[in-house]
Amino acid sequence: MGFFDDLAMGFGAKAPTKDYEARTAATMESNRNPGGAQQYRESRGVTSADIGNMSPSTYQGGGFFGGFTSGADLIDGGGRGRSGARFSMGDTSALDLNKDGYVSEAEYVQGESNMPDLMAQTQGGIASLTNKLGFRPKGSYEQERNLKAAGTNIGTSGLGSYLGGGGIIGDFIRDGAPSSLMQVDPNVPLGARLDPETVGLYNYERMPQRRTLLDKLNLVNKPLAAPGMEFARGGIVSLGRR
Repeated sequence: MGFFDDLAMGFGAKAPTKDYEARTAATMESNRNPGGAQQYRESRGVTSADIGNMSPSTYQGGGFFGGFTSGADLIDGGGRGRSGARFSMGDTSALDLNKDGYVSEAEYVQGESNMPDLMAQTQGGIASLTNKLGFRPKGSYEQERNLKAAGTNIGTSGLGSYLGGGGIIGDFIRDGAPSSLMQVDPNVPLGARLDPETVGLYNYERMPQRRTLLDKLNLVNKPLAAPGMEFARGGIVSLGRR
């Protein structure tokens, strides 16, 4: 097996072998994640002795669709049987470090650094496409908010931000500020932790000053005139000067 074979198996383009799964677990272990490596071995039914075993994987995802438990499980991120801050296709049990059933943004970031092979295996197909288009899973904002200091101010990007922000018109009305569909907390910097102190700071002391729609249309503190009054007033002044 070569690099391209591993890459194809990681992205789901090729059926994985026991050798691939055993080597993935070994990589996780070498990246100082022995607990995740052992859990991965147990879920896949392999041991270190399977390195070199080119038999097909016996892992059975089962479930609603490709191993998902329901339609809701497809759109709440986190892969099969879990929710998460990103969309995933493969088994994310090793990424869920605190075993709460939700793979947070912080856990995904840690997985990218410490378990790149496993991260590649959790991606592919519609999950990768949806992430690249900038969408976030249903319920992920509330989950991150509930984590408080351990939560991250995640948000959309690209097409996800365009649709969530109402396009050009929405951006004009909000004076370029993100909407509640674009970030967990629109006033807190994207990527910041959601500890109460930081949230309070940016929502009160450092809350950005933004122009309202009336400000932008120059309608603030401007007396309202009845239809035709400005025209009539101009006509009277003009006659008085003749």
